Amino acid sequence: MRLSPLTEGSKVYVVATASPVEGELLSRGKSLLEERGFRVVEAEGIRARRGYLAGDDGERAEALNRVFRESEGGAVLFARGGYGTLRILPLIDYGLLKENPKVLAGFSDVSCLLAYLSSRHGIPTLHACMPATGQVGKEGCRIDLLADILTDRVSYPLQVGGKLEGAVSPRPIRGISLGGCLSVLVSLLGTPFEPDFEGKVLFLEEVGEKAYRVDRKMTQLRISGKLSRVAGVVLGEMIPVEGESTGHLQEIVADACQRAGVPLFLGLPVGHGERNEPIPMGVEVEVLPQRGGWVFSVKQSPFEVEW
Repeated sequence: MRLSPLTEGSKVYVVATASPVEGELLSRGKSLLEERGFRVVEAEGIRARRGYLAGDDGERAEALNRVFRESEGGAVLFARGGYGTLRILPLIDYGLLKENPKVLAGFSDVSCLLAYLSSRHGIPTLHACMPATGQVGKEGCRIDLLADILTDRVSYPLQVGGKLEGAVSPRPIRGISLGGCLSVLVSLLGTPFEPDFEGKVLFLEEVGEKAYRVDRKMTQLRISGKLSRVAGVVLGEMIPVEGESTGHLQEIVADACQRAGVPLFLGLPVGHGERNEPIPMGVEVEVLPQRGGWVFSVKQSPFEVEW
């Protein structure tokens, strides 16, 4: 089975699986998607609020399962991150998604679901900006490129961003893409939803974590044996807390990669900052040398992958 590309008029379901959604941001994101020819459907309960969550666990999971039951294809864009998707992973009916395939897109807190689906079920997903966040509408969000990927109107190989810096043992790497927010991915270790890291090209980003916490997470990734299994690491935005620096966070990641014996590249435009370009997960990618630098390229359309 394969995913099907969207066409003009295809449904894009917007679902809240994590923190509460701000109505104004959601409305702006919907408008931008509608301008690109999609029919935007708000999932049930998307504007619900229960403390730091967009409704209770059962309600959020059932809202997603209802979308998965829809026989029409299309895409599911997660409204925002924050926290909460991890809590509902055991409540999601993954069989429904396989019966009624849809493209899932998001990042941040939603990394846990996207990484699990792409690496364990073989269903490609998209790491991309979300419609109810401050990134939407900014140039670095690349919503036009997201629309082109969803409608399969891009040519492959697709280069993501500009040149990368080879930071640790740089060499050409190839593999299946896997990635997301460092703290979210590490939270899956030892659970039934732990991603398969074997041979993957792992891209990571982080926001608002103190240096020692980034160190703790990278150390856990390393001493669990997961880091040494990847083909290489490509680092996106590492946004520090006040008083600390991106450079220090990059050094922490570099130290872990060196100890694990895996190459590290810096400069991928993904994360919580100004640049968050869409990257398919669960597809063939590569990092190759080019004119004094390195480039990250997606070799395969998510609509070519069979599972």
